[in-house]
This record gives sequence, structure tokens and C-alpha cells, in this order.
Amino acid sequence: MKLANFYSELNRMQDAVLEPDLWKSIVDNLADASGAMGINIMAPTSRGAVGRVLHTDSLADIMDAYLREEWNLRDHRARFIPLMQRSGVVLETDFSTSDQLTNLEYYKFMAKFGTRHTAVVNFSSGPDDLFFVLQRRVADGAFDADDVTHFHALRRQLQTSARTMALFSESEIYGRLAAFERASLACVILDRQGFVIATNSKADFLLKGDIRISNRKIKAFLPQETALFDAALARVIDTSATSTAGVKLSLKRACGRPLLAHIETAGSNFRDMFSRASAMVLFEDTDNTASLSRTTIARMFDLTPMECTVALLLHEGHDARGVAGHCGIGYETARSHIRSILRKTGTDRQAELCALLGRIRLG
Repeated sequence: MKLANFYSELNRMQDAVLEPDLWKSIVDNLADASGAMGINIMAPTSRGAVGRVLHTDSLADIMDAYLREEWNLRDHRARFIPLMQRSGVVLETDFSTSDQLTNLEYYKFMAKFGTRHTAVVNFSSGPDDLFFVLQRRVADGAFDADDVTHFHALRRQLQTSARTMALFSESEIYGRLAAFERASLACVILDRQGFVIATNSKADFLLKGDIRISNRKIKAFLPQETALFDAALARVIDTSATSTAGVKLSLKRACGRPLLAHIETAGSNFRDMFSRASAMVLFEDTDNTASLSRTTIARMFDLTPMECTVALLLHEGHDARGVAGHCGIGYETARSHIRSILRKTGTDRQAELCALLGRIRLG
């Protein structure tokens, strides 16, 4: 290990609390300083399953195959999460024998990419488990007992950063709920397992009938629609998905028109790994929704006729490809219109645009 470089990066973590963009370079440099091939963060969701994964670019091929072949559902290491929780730092040799390292299918899979040994650092914050995993090349051998001392120092810095950033994230959650409250939109915040962690009063009022929150899960009136909602939510939460666009669903009610549920990721940068918030759902009651006036939004935001059409399609839940299909234009042209609309309206994402348009339903 390059100890001077290693501890220099640990000292930078407090700067990254205030500037999350620094995390990528810190993790890359820690991989180099520790003699690791790369680093990933895993968030176990249950015995034998591993949640969303963030990783250095050097592990891109491994992580793509890991998810594609569903090793996240049968990771050998997941059985030893209690050991990882107790010990704080665990090496591969603490729970795998030399025979297992050679013969288990999981290690054969890893060996195809030139890696086998890891050091797992538990830096869990709050009720969620988070593990910082350093992957080493087979040719470089295993981490040893001397390395563990330095990984405990890494753990302390990660825990401090995680606690501080979790507090920041909590403030952001309640700020976001308040913003959507002012926009007269029901908002629900969910964690990476799809459990509800916060709601605004609009959501509390709206989600108490056919569509409701039960045991911290959102339940539709029809079981098949609950299954569709859960599948869409899982896709949005999964950071490995190729598209980060939100998903809009129509959920039937026994009486009245359906509720529209717009599912958005809570974010995609490193900071979100320290937050419980992974997704948000905006609900619109179509019984109380007046149509948007093209003239009004064009005048307010100086939108062209085509941009008005695109903005209304985005508000209905279409992504860039859906917009392109409806308007008979190319995908890149649709994206160009969307960027222009976001710039003119001062919004950063589709959910924010929907919230803004929701405030000006003038009919």
C-alpha cells in the first residue's frame, strides 16, 4: 500500500462531504493507493441478494457481468453479512477457504476478470447496510493483517462522512417534500428497497383509499397494478439501468378517475449512497387536474410551439423516445428540445418540470 497517498485521500473525505463531486476521484485514488484493482459499494437487501452497486470505472466489465448473470442474487459473500457487521473489516480469507477460492462458481466467475480477493469495509449508516469493497487482482495476492489496520482507519472516515451526509440528505428530503407540497403534488420518498420513508401531507391525504401505503409499501387497488408499480420502481432504483428516465403509471381506483404515479430516481451521484432516499413518486389526482394551456406556458417561458408540445408530452409521462415518436422527429432532436425546455423553465429534470407545470394548471 502507498500509505502516504492512502491517508491523504482519507483526509479529503471531509471536503467531499461539502463537494460530493470529489468522491469519484477519492475512490479512484484509494484504489490505487491500496493496491486494489478497483472499488465498489454494495448495499445488501436480503440474504443472498445485493442491492444497487456503485463502482470505479476499472470494474465496469466485472459489474456489468455481475448484474447480467444475476450474481447480485446469489453472491457467496452475502451469507457472511453478520460477520461483516460485527467485524467492521473482513478479508476474503476470513470466510472462504483456499478450496472455496478455487472451486466455488462465484470465484471462478471473478477469476475470469483477473480478481478474487477482496477487503470488505462496513460503514453502515442508520438502518441500511453499506459496504466498501476493495477488489484485488489475483496476481497481487490477498490483502493481509497489516492492511486491516489501515482499513479500520478508512472505515472511521467513511462512517463520519456517511453520518454527516445522511443529515444533509435528510434535510434535502424534507425540502423536496415541502417544495412539492407548495406545487400541490403528493410526494412519497422511498429507500433502495422500495419502502416508504417520508411523505408530504398531500400524499397522506390522497393515499388512504383504494391506493394506499400499507406496511411501508405503496399498494394499488388492483394486485396486477401493484406488481407493475413494484417492477417499475425497481427499474428506477437500479442505477445499473441504461435509462435514467422516470416512469409514469396510471393506477385505477374503484370510484373516480385513475391516479397518475410518476416514479423518479432521487439522484445518481455518490452522495445518494449515504442517503436512504433512492426514489420519489409524485401522484396526480386526475379528478382535480385541469388541462394545461399551451398559450399560458408559451407566454410564461417563451417556448416555441414545438417546445410546448414536447413539454406537454413530458408532463404526461413520455420520455425522449416517446416524444420523438409522437412528434415524428429524431431522438436527438427530441433531446435538444427537452434541454431547451429545462433551461427556459429553470428546471433540472422531468419531475421538476412536471411539478412546475402542475402549479400552473389554468385550464
